[in-house]
Amino acid sequence: MSYKVRKYKYHLLRAHVVWDLFLKRETQKNLLGLKNVCERLRVPFLRVGWNRQFSMMREFGFVYDASIAAPFSDPPLWPYTLDHRMPHICVGGSGNQRCPTRPQPGIWEMVMNQLEIEPVNLLESPPEIATSNGPHIYIKRDLPHPRRFIRKVSVKAAAG
Repeated sequence: MSYKVRKYKYHLLRAHVVWDLFLKRETQKNLLGLKNVCERLRVPFLRVGWNRQFSMMREFGFVYDASIAAPFSDPPLWPYTLDHRMPHICVGGSGNQRCPTRPQPGIWEMVMNQLEIEPVNLLESPPEIATSNGPHIYIKRDLPHPRRFIRKVSVKAAAG
Protein backbone atom coordinates (compact mmCIF):
# COMPACT_ATOMS: atom_id res chain seq x y z
CA MET A 1 0.00 0.00 0.00
CA SER A 2 2.71 2.53 0.93
CA TYR A 3 4.54 1.70 -2.32
CA LYS A 4 1.44 2.70 -4.30
CA VAL A 5 1.10 5.94 -2.35
CA ARG A 6 4.76 6.80 -2.92
CA LYS A 7 4.49 5.89 -6.59
CA TYR A 8 1.36 8.04 -6.94
CA LYS A 9 3.06 10.99 -5.21
CA TYR A 10 6.09 10.60 -7.49
CA HIS A 11 3.90 10.62 -10.60
CA LEU A 12 1.90 13.55 -9.26
CA LEU A 13 5.09 15.51 -8.53
CA ARG A 14 6.45 14.62 -11.94
CA ALA A 15 3.21 15.79 -13.57
CA HIS A 16 3.46 19.14 -11.77
CA VAL A 17 7.02 19.61 -13.02
CA VAL A 18 6.06 18.61 -16.57
CA TRP A 19 3.12 21.03 -16.56
CA ASP A 20 5.32 23.86 -15.25
CA LEU A 21 7.78 23.27 -18.09
CA PHE A 22 5.12 22.87 -20.78
CA LEU A 23 6.08 25.05 -23.74
CA LYS A 24 3.68 27.20 -25.73
CA ARG A 25 4.62 25.29 -28.88
CA GLU A 26 3.55 22.00 -27.28
CA THR A 27 0.36 23.62 -26.03
CA GLN A 28 -0.41 24.83 -29.53
CA LYS A 29 0.11 21.35 -30.98
CA ASN A 30 -2.13 19.76 -28.35
CA LEU A 31 -4.89 22.36 -28.55
CA LEU A 32 -4.96 22.72 -32.33
CA GLY A 33 -8.51 22.11 -33.48
CA LEU A 34 -10.06 22.18 -30.01
CA LYS A 35 -11.49 25.68 -30.47
CA ASN A 36 -14.42 24.20 -32.38
CA VAL A 37 -15.45 22.22 -29.31
CA CYS A 38 -14.05 24.07 -26.31
CA GLU A 39 -14.36 27.68 -25.11
CA ARG A 40 -13.15 27.24 -21.54
CA LEU A 41 -10.03 25.95 -19.87
CA ARG A 42 -9.03 24.54 -16.49
CA VAL A 43 -5.35 23.76 -16.28
CA PRO A 44 -4.12 20.45 -14.83
CA PHE A 45 -3.58 20.45 -11.08
CA LEU A 46 -4.90 24.06 -11.01
CA ARG A 47 -1.33 25.21 -11.75
CA VAL A 48 -1.95 28.55 -13.44
CA GLY A 49 0.47 29.19 -16.32
CA TRP A 50 1.16 32.90 -15.74
CA ASN A 51 0.74 35.39 -18.62
CA ARG A 52 1.69 32.78 -21.24
CA GLN A 53 -1.38 30.66 -20.47
CA PHE A 54 -3.73 33.59 -20.98
CA SER A 55 -2.07 34.90 -24.15
CA MET A 56 -2.35 31.36 -25.56
CA MET A 57 -6.04 31.31 -24.57
CA ARG A 58 -6.64 34.63 -26.33
CA GLU A 59 -4.74 33.43 -29.40
CA PHE A 60 -6.84 30.27 -29.66
CA GLY A 61 -10.15 31.99 -28.89
CA PHE A 62 -10.85 30.57 -25.44
CA VAL A 63 -13.47 32.65 -23.60
CA TYR A 64 -12.83 31.83 -19.96
CA ASP A 65 -10.55 30.11 -17.50
CA ALA A 66 -11.62 28.26 -14.34
CA SER A 67 -8.25 27.61 -12.69
CA ILE A 68 -7.72 30.51 -10.27
CA ALA A 69 -8.74 30.24 -6.63
CA ALA A 70 -9.55 33.26 -4.47
CA PRO A 71 -9.16 33.50 -0.71
CA PHE A 72 -12.33 33.20 1.36
CA SER A 73 -14.49 36.32 1.22
CA ASP A 74 -18.02 37.18 2.29
CA PRO A 75 -19.66 37.82 -0.09
CA PRO A 76 -17.93 35.43 -2.50
CA LEU A 77 -16.43 36.75 -5.72
CA TRP A 78 -18.39 36.56 -8.96
CA PRO A 79 -16.81 35.81 -12.35
CA TYR A 80 -14.76 38.76 -13.61
CA THR A 81 -12.83 39.78 -16.71
CA LEU A 82 -9.08 39.95 -16.78
CA ASP A 83 -9.26 43.26 -18.69
CA HIS A 84 -7.81 44.78 -15.51
CA ARG A 85 -5.90 43.52 -12.50
CA MET A 86 -7.32 40.57 -10.52
CA PRO A 87 -9.49 41.74 -7.58
CA HIS A 88 -7.84 39.34 -5.13
CA ILE A 89 -4.48 37.87 -4.24
CA CYS A 90 -3.24 34.77 -6.01
CA VAL A 91 -3.66 31.65 -3.86
CA GLY A 92 -3.58 27.91 -4.37
CA GLY A 93 -1.12 25.34 -5.52
CA SER A 94 1.82 24.88 -3.22
CA GLY A 95 2.05 28.58 -2.47
CA ASN A 96 3.89 29.42 -5.67
CA GLN A 97 0.92 30.01 -7.97
CA ARG A 98 1.75 32.00 -11.10
CA CYS A 99 -1.33 34.11 -11.80
CA PRO A 100 -1.37 36.67 -14.61
CA THR A 101 0.42 39.91 -13.83
CA ARG A 102 -0.72 41.81 -16.94
CA PRO A 103 -4.25 42.58 -18.16
CA GLN A 104 -5.64 39.83 -20.40
CA PRO A 105 -8.38 41.57 -22.44
CA GLY A 106 -11.32 39.40 -23.45
CA ILE A 107 -10.65 36.56 -20.99
CA TRP A 108 -13.11 35.85 -18.18
CA GLU A 109 -12.14 34.17 -14.93
CA MET A 110 -14.68 31.84 -13.33
CA VAL A 111 -13.02 32.16 -9.94
CA MET A 112 -13.12 29.31 -7.41
CA ASN A 113 -14.18 30.70 -4.05
CA GLN A 114 -12.60 28.95 -1.10
CA LEU A 115 -14.55 27.56 1.78
CA GLU A 116 -14.00 29.00 5.26
CA ILE A 117 -11.75 26.13 6.25
CA GLU A 118 -8.10 25.59 5.56
CA PRO A 119 -7.25 26.57 1.98
CA VAL A 120 -9.28 24.09 -0.06
CA ASN A 121 -10.20 24.71 -3.69
CA LEU A 122 -12.12 21.54 -4.35
CA LEU A 123 -14.45 19.52 -2.18
CA GLU A 124 -12.53 16.47 -3.39
CA SER A 125 -9.56 17.57 -1.29
CA PRO A 126 -10.76 18.75 2.14
CA PRO A 127 -8.37 18.69 5.08
CA GLU A 128 -8.39 15.67 7.34
CA ILE A 129 -11.51 15.63 9.49
CA ALA A 130 -10.77 14.31 12.97
CA THR A 131 -14.33 13.62 14.12
CA SER A 132 -17.46 12.23 12.53
CA ASN A 133 -19.07 15.61 13.24
CA GLY A 134 -16.42 17.43 11.15
CA PRO A 135 -18.08 17.39 7.71
CA HIS A 136 -21.37 18.62 9.18
CA ILE A 137 -19.62 21.58 10.82
CA TYR A 138 -17.88 22.59 7.54
CA ILE A 139 -21.02 22.27 5.45
CA LYS A 140 -23.17 24.17 7.93
CA ARG A 141 -20.63 26.99 8.18
CA ASP A 142 -19.57 27.35 4.53
CA LEU A 143 -22.43 26.47 2.23
CA PRO A 144 -25.13 28.87 3.46
CA HIS A 145 -23.03 32.03 3.08
CA PRO A 146 -23.73 32.64 -0.67
CA ARG A 147 -27.46 32.30 0.03
CA ARG A 148 -27.25 34.94 2.79
CA PHE A 149 -25.64 37.32 0.31
CA ILE A 150 -28.24 36.66 -2.41
CA ARG A 151 -31.03 37.15 0.13
CA LYS A 152 -29.54 40.53 1.18
CA VAL A 153 -29.34 41.67 -2.46
CA SER A 154 -32.94 40.53 -3.15
CA VAL A 155 -34.27 42.40 -0.10
CA LYS A 156 -32.43 45.58 -1.13
CA ALA A 157 -33.73 45.31 -4.70
CA ALA A 158 -37.32 44.79 -3.51
CA ALA A 159 -37.08 47.72 -1.08
CA GLY A 160 -35.44 50.08 -3.58
